[in-house]
Parts: sequence; structure tokens; C-alpha cells
Amino acid sequence: IRINRERQQAMMASVEASLKDVSEGDRAALEQTFQAARATADKFYALLQAKLLNASTIDIAGGAVYDAGVPTNRALKKVSLDSYDALTATVSNRLARANGDLKFMSSCVGLALLLAVWLAIVINRSIAQPMAQAVGVFKSISAGNYENPIATTGTDEVSQVLRALDQMQQQLRAQIQTERSVAAESARIRQALDNTSISLVVADAAQQIIYLNHTAQGTFARCEEGIRKSLALSKADSQLH
Repeated sequence: IRINRERQQAMMASVEASLKDVSEGDRAALEQTFQAARATADKFYALLQAKLLNASTIDIAGGAVYDAGVPTNRALKKVSLDSYDALTATVSNRLARANGDLKFMSSCVGLALLLAVWLAIVINRSIAQPMAQAVGVFKSISAGNYENPIATTGTDEVSQVLRALDQMQQQLRAQIQTERSVAAESARIRQALDNTSISLVVADAAQQIIYLNHTAQGTFARCEEGIRKSLALSKADSQLH
């Protein structure tokens, strides 16, 4: 009886400690059932001590002892049944919350996927396409075309790059046109100098002849003998290169 009592007390202590982890809504009812079962068990053990364990003469029948233990047995069963009901309710609530969380997470994942698709479209429109246009313009400029249409609407970084590219293209176009005009003018001047009847000779700072017009070339050819004697040159053509 004492061994059974020690085991019963250990079990009751374990149950009492577990009540701390029960939700506040279920704890009050379970504690009330538990305390009633403990009181009934203590009352029964007190009877056993008085009538059996500490009695000098046993004057109680076995049937009476059994009948006295029935309420304790019922109280302990009630603790077990109420605990099971509370556990079932807790699991059901947690399952419902888990299903709700799962639905919420599924919705969040779906929204995240939609957002990712939308961002991909936005990025493609706002960055990829303009950058592809910029690359195409660079290739066209490298091929010598300076008349490329460039869309420069917007205020983001890509639009700023496109505006800078458009300005660069305009500057290059203006520079090329200026250089072409200067080259054309130089060609006209050179053509005029080549065909003038006056001999024209241009030398650099090292006294090297860098230009002779046609008249000067003819003059040097005719006077080659005299030039060789005067300047100790092997050929008049040596000054022409």
C-alpha cells in the first residue's frame, strides 16, 4: 500500500507540474478536477492508515476497503478523461491554427510569385530594354552612324545614361561634320595651291620640305643640276620625301 501510495504521489506531482504547460483556458478546470482527485486520494489513504497500516487490530472488511477506494478511482479517471478532452481540444486548435497559417503562407507565396513576375516585367521594361537600346546605339556609332534615335524619357539612372549617350552622339556628329568641313576646305585649298602658277614650298621647323605644289616640283626638276651643285644634293627628289 505504501509503495502504491508513493507511486501515486509521484504521478500526481508529475500531473501538477504538467498543468503549468496547459493553456490558461483549460488550466482552471483541470486544476479543479486534479485537486478534487488529490483530496479524495488523501482521504482514502488516511482511511487505510487508520484501519490497516497503523491499526493494532484490523476491524474493516475487504469489501468496505474496496468501496472506500471507488471514489478515488473515479476521481483519477475523471482527471484522465478531462486531460484527454483538453488535449484533444488543444490539438484541434493547433491544427486549425496550423491550417490557417498554411493557407496564409500559401497566399503569401502566391503573392510573392506574382510580385516576382511583376518585378521581372518592370525590370525588363525599365532596364533591360533601354540597356539593349544603348548597346545597339553604341554598335551603330562604332559603325559610323551618328543619326540613331534615342528615347530619353524618364528620370531614372537608365534614362540618364540614355540622355548622356544622346548628347555624346550629338557631339560626335557635330565634331565629324566640322572635321569633314575642315577636310573639304583643306582639300579645296590644296587643290588650288597644287594648280597655281606660283612655286610654293613649305618646310617644317627642321628645314625639311613637307609640301611642293606642281609648279615647284617642275621648277626643281628643271633646276636639278644647279641645285645639286649649289646644295651638294644627289637628287632634287631627295628633298621631296
